[in-house]
Amino acid sequence: MYSSFRKYLKTHRPKSETSSGQHFVECDNCETEAAQYFCKSCAGHLCENCKTEHEAKRLTQDHVVVLLSKYKSDPFVCQESKKGKCACTIKKSLTKEREEIITHWVPFLEKLQEEEEMKKTLLYTKVGATKTEIKGHFDQIIEKFTNLKEETIRIFEEENDNATDAINRTILEIKENTRKLEDRRNEISYILDGDDEDVRKNMCMKIKEEKLTPKRFSYEVEDFCPGNLENNILQQIFGKRPAISSHETGPHNRFVTLVSSKLEKIGIKSPK
Repeated sequence: MYSSFRKYLKTHRPKSETSSGQHFVECDNCETEAAQYFCKSCAGHLCENCKTEHEAKRLTQDHVVVLLSKYKSDPFVCQESKKGKCACTIKKSLTKEREEIITHWVPFLEKLQEEEEMKKTLLYTKVGATKTEIKGHFDQIIEKFTNLKEETIRIFEEENDNATDAINRTILEIKENTRKLEDRRNEISYILDGDDEDVRKNMCMKIKEEKLTPKRFSYEVEDFCPGNLENNILQQIFGKRPAISSHETGPHNRFVTLVSSKLEKIGIKSPK
């Protein structure tokens, strides 16, 4: 097919090709000088000067111009100085770019996406485990404070009961001594109402204060002094808060292997 097309080009020459009586191809622009170049974009023959003008004009500066001799030998030849402007060269670049996208960039970005998905899975798992740990630690703190509260109240109530019992014993002792004094008073009244000859010296008794006055104690309830509930104190009790830090990683590293091993340890399969 290609050889047939070349024969066609030889038999159907452009209008500016050599006519009877001419030994050269005339320039289609100036129509006086011999053509040395051929513009593949507008299918015209050009001499040296017209080629320079043709390439300088804005409308035709991107046209593909080749040597006429090369065009005659191979109509599909590209001009070396115009690389990157002719369609075949551009198509080659596009083909190479497409191949690079298919074989490198798409798999590369898919790998990065896989790494990000694995990061997200590990992050979700780690955050969930940390939240459970926080709740457990908080429950332990609540339990310890609850126990401390109950123990403090229990001891305080025991001290109140002991003090109350001591006061009650003192009251009973006072009542008993009061009763004894009343009995003694009645006894003295009976003696005084009797005959004088019946009165004896030994009937007199000296009242001793130490026997009548019981040991007494004073009691004072010390005020409750709540501890400091400022955030920094509570933070010391609760512990250091967990946090999620970040740092930039390279486009490709050993993160996948690291994450996969961590996920396997906690029983999670890596996403595919």
